[in-house]
Amino acid sequence: MTTQVNEDERQCYLDDVISENVGWIRIQEKTFKRWMNEHLKHRKLEVEDITEDLNDGLALINLLEVLSHKSIGRNYTKKPRINAQKMENIVATFNFMKGEGIKIVNIDSTDIMQGNMKLTLGLIWTLIFNYQIAANLKDDNSGGGPKKKLLNKINQKLQPSGRKAKNFTGDWNDGTLLACLVNCIAPGLIPNYTILNPDDKVENVKMAMDLAETWLGVPKLLAPEDMASTSADDLSNMTYLSGFLDCKVKEGAPVVYPNRCIARGPGVSGVGLLPGKPATFEIDASKCGAGDVVVTVDGPEGSDPVKVEYSAGGDTPGVYTGSYHPKDEGEYTVNVTFCGVDVPKAPFKVKIYNDGPRNKVDPKKVKVEGPGLTGDMILPDENAWFKINYLEAGPAEPKVEIVGPDSQPIAFNVEQDGKGEQYVSYKPPKFGMYNVAVNFGGMPLPNSPYKVKISPKVDASKVKVAGLAQIVRIGDSPVFNIDTTTAGEGKMEAQVVSPSGKLLDFVLDDDDAGHHTLKINPSEMGTHTISLVYGKVPVPHGPFSVKVRPESEPDKVKVQIENSVIRLGEPTKFKIDSTEAGNGDLVVRILDSLGNEVEVDHDQNGYGKVLAILILGHLDEDWIYKNGFLYGFLSVSGVMVSAVIYDYLDMNLATNVVMALDNSWMSFFGFLFQCLGLNLCILSRPMQETVGIIKY
Repeated sequence: MTTQVNEDERQCYLDDVISENVGWIRIQEKTFKRWMNEHLKHRKLEVEDITEDLNDGLALINLLEVLSHKSIGRNYTKKPRINAQKMENIVATFNFMKGEGIKIVNIDSTDIMQGNMKLTLGLIWTLIFNYQIAANLKDDNSGGGPKKKLLNKINQKLQPSGRKAKNFTGDWNDGTLLACLVNCIAPGLIPNYTILNPDDKVENVKMAMDLAETWLGVPKLLAPEDMASTSADDLSNMTYLSGFLDCKVKEGAPVVYPNRCIARGPGVSGVGLLPGKPATFEIDASKCGAGDVVVTVDGPEGSDPVKVEYSAGGDTPGVYTGSYHPKDEGEYTVNVTFCGVDVPKAPFKVKIYNDGPRNKVDPKKVKVEGPGLTGDMILPDENAWFKINYLEAGPAEPKVEIVGPDSQPIAFNVEQDGKGEQYVSYKPPKFGMYNVAVNFGGMPLPNSPYKVKISPKVDASKVKVAGLAQIVRIGDSPVFNIDTTTAGEGKMEAQVVSPSGKLLDFVLDDDDAGHHTLKINPSEMGTHTISLVYGKVPVPHGPFSVKVRPESEPDKVKVQIENSVIRLGEPTKFKIDSTEAGNGDLVVRILDSLGNEVEVDHDQNGYGKVLAILILGHLDEDWIYKNGFLYGFLSVSGVMVSAVIYDYLDMNLATNVVMALDNSWMSFFGFLFQCLGLNLCILSRPMQETVGIIKY
């Protein structure tokens, strides 16, 4: 393991640990020991005293193997009895950490063996820093050191609440920020975190830690009273809080989402209400999880208590309808909570008068239009828009809410397009059903919420891709034909990835009639993947694989001899097939036993094939008589044999040329060369001189 960290900042932390003026040594000792035991429990080991239980090296060896998922090797003593053996074990851990890229500064193996508390804490912090904190920050390219990056990561988790941590000490003392962090990761786990009493510090911290351990799997490394202490240690807090970076909510956790609750209707907006008339409302908690909705209404000062009636007896579970009867003029406060937490925008302030401009608002007179409400010809990541005209609907402003297929809110832009008209636009991130709610004066428009289905406009299964089976080599510029004539109108998009994972440049053309060509220029050997998307829909059976082979493959040249009998003075025919060997030129050359070149006639017989006519040389008849032989079905009594060498073949591949021949011919040529003492001439390129000679 090699982790890039800020060495100066790490050393600064270490200097704090070994400082003579620290007041939080006790907190660190407990926290770091719990951290070690949390990992050592996988080996059924436990450290009770870090100044004594680490001095034989065994606990450190086991801890490093658990953290790194590697073996430290066998170069240590499993049952050390003397100091020399203990020291060897500790030295082995230091060597292992060095190999992992971990720098140990101002700490020696002797310090650990002698039980130096502060330096031992420094060593453990180095392990925490590298294996837990820095390891979770390795993909963070933001500025600043690891401490700042960790704080940024924690604040990202806190973002839904609007709260922010500025440090790892005082901000966490009263437990409210920790409870907020737990609830942000598992909404509803601590739904009342906003009303916790900051004076109940230890109780707040303990409650949040217990829930985090039970439902998020974050071990309680830190004692609640230590986090709540005014002497809180930032290294200990960092050790504990870093456990929230990759935690997951366990199945069955009592998670709820009060922020998804929607309150609507004149009873919470006040539009059109009159004293003595019922004020109706609707509370939609269908996407909030299991919990109770509570609605109460406080009337103007001095008025009688207001009775509220509501129930969830409708067709949709979790949707409540109800009403209350305001008797007096004035301001009413409508409180709506889910699991004890205020729903968005609650409490609602409702002003009710016998007469006034707000009573004249009429949402029925609001006009809306545009593809953003119908989904016509809208694809993911494309602009969906609609207009709202409310010029004649009364003195109020439209309110828009857009929810995606996964029940998450969708961002949108609103532009004022003249008096009484708005232009709303949003980009749906994926296919599915979207709910677009438009309210005016607190009341929904007659057809609101609008159901907007974003669906494919093409049939990507009818896209045809040709040319994937062709042989592609380095230096080639293959072209693939893509036919979308029967797949509907859409935009063709492509992505080409090389074997090393790099995005490859390509040229994608079309003729505006549904015919596309994709041209690539591969520079790496191996399997390239081509992903095609048509009309925002992935083309089935993709991504497609294209294997790129070397520019030339000499070992794929095939050689066959046509003559069944080789005789002196008669032509011998060889057939050489290079159709699968790539780009290059075939070179055929024959040398006789004296090194003289023998004339060779050859013809090109189609792509990549050469038929070579080899003129046989003559040997001394006495030599033939003494050394003639019969091999297989071939009568051989004195012949020069050529070496067929492919362009760009170097000397190291010379043996492969012989091995590329058919089995019978490989044996034949090998035995023949041994008998005749012939020279095998290797040519690297037609324009170069011979680079080597192998003698058989």
